[in-house]
Amino acid sequence: MSTKSYYEILGVSVDASLEEIKRAFRSLALRWHPDQNSRPDAKEHFQQIREAYETLIDPEKRSRYNRTHGICPAKDRQKKRVFRKNPASELQCSKIASDIIADYFGLYRECRVTTKCRDLRYDFHFTPAHLENARNETISYVRWVYCNECVGKGLPFRSCVMCRGRGFVEERVTLTVSIPAGCRSGHQIRVRGMGDHTIPEIPAGDLLVYIHVVNTEKNHEK
Repeated sequence: MSTKSYYEILGVSVDASLEEIKRAFRSLALRWHPDQNSRPDAKEHFQQIREAYETLIDPEKRSRYNRTHGICPAKDRQKKRVFRKNPASELQCSKIASDIIADYFGLYRECRVTTKCRDLRYDFHFTPAHLENARNETISYVRWVYCNECVGKGLPFRSCVMCRGRGFVEERVTLTVSIPAGCRSGHQIRVRGMGDHTIPEIPAGDLLVYIHVVNTEKNHEK
């Protein structure tokens, strides 16, 4: 196990900015990743680099690390700073590291961190006569779901046979939507949990069904 501090591992000062930390991580990731470096200790070096990055890029983790190791950056000597925890911070910082690496190795991942995955939209067009009574409509669409083989991680730097390194796969969905009578244009029906689900750690998005009323008589008169 390395006796170096996280700052020493990344080769940055204790006062380094977030941008300086990102640049250092990019450079070291390219140099030490096992797929790019044949040295026996490359994997261990890379793990240390990533661990250091994911700690120092998160303000709360960095502050806690500094306190634990007796490190006091110049800006903290002048005033105390309070960091409020972001509920998704740990997930977000881990995925930021994956995004940076993916940019350099030509991989693509759907990993924008929010409170839930992406919503999807489906549009229906009806004439007024079709909406006089309640009706059920069957729809079919494709959504993205996380890969069960790599559990949404995408297996960076090597290809997952199921998702080819993307971390998600396409899933064909068929379901029935109940449409109430007398809907007006713009009416929205939300089907919860039926949007994309590309990140296992957060809930699936929703399917938003929009109703559009088409007046065929007016269109014909024009």
